[in-house]
Amino acid sequence: EISNLFPDKYIHLGGDEVDGECWLASPEIFAWSQQNSDDWKYRLQAHFTARVLAILAALNRQPMLWDEALEFSHHLPAEAAAGITISAWRDWMKDERSGTELWERAVATHKQVVWNSLSWYLDLPQNTWQSIYALKIPRKVDERLLGGEVSSWSETADEINLQQRVVLRAAAAAERLWSGEESPLKVARTRLASLRCRLVRRGIHAEPVIPDHCSADETVLHKKPNKESTTSQPRSNVGPSVDTALSNQLACSLILNLLLAVLLLWRCKGDRRDLARTSNKCKQA
Repeated sequence: EISNLFPDKYIHLGGDEVDGECWLASPEIFAWSQQNSDDWKYRLQAHFTARVLAILAALNRQPMLWDEALEFSHHLPAEAAAGITISAWRDWMKDERSGTELWERAVATHKQVVWNSLSWYLDLPQNTWQSIYALKIPRKVDERLLGGEVSSWSETADEINLQQRVVLRAAAAAERLWSGEESPLKVARTRLASLRCRLVRRGIHAEPVIPDHCSADETVLHKKPNKESTTSQPRSNVGPSVDTALSNQLACSLILNLLLAVLLLWRCKGDRRDLARTSNKCKQA
């Protein structure tokens, strides 16, 4: 079913954070666990995974599994184990002796690897575009390290806030993967602010990064292009510069402060007139 929906080469099978204790509620599995030593959970997970891998092989698709697969892949048939691509997400875990990370361990076992990180989970509120951009990523030391990926989960990002939470954070990670070395944050911020305005003009609710300002005449949210706009000279795709954004923001703030000052002066004059009237009445009394 998934292969019909998605024509991609890779199909991710998951396989992370499996709690085998609930399986023991089955009398059949409990009896099986008693006969298969202490690593019965890995053996059982490998048995199930091998059946799914055989289905993918028949569909000519490449399987991808989270890095927990490294814990049970030795129980898989050798050919099936060799064809797995590892999605390494537990970047905080290192080998006690060598200090190598899980993605390095996967490469050492001749498996293809896609690097991930808990710090690149786009939905987590603490993972800002700044922290995502500044994260240290591995250098490509082997052709088996295919690249990196970001993820978003529905615990903290759903259809209500998905675009605001995900889009620009994903862009920050994408620039690091494409460019390698990071730029100073103020330079990256300029590029992301320009990208954000282009996205907003296309109706995507990307969150501010500066906070920046996209002028109303360049924003097409909830506005359909007319026939004249399609025949006229095309508008530039480049969003307003950060300097222009700040200037517009300061101008708006100045106008609002001036209006507030006028209102306060008007109120003060009104209070003085009321005070004068009250004083005259007291004198007449």
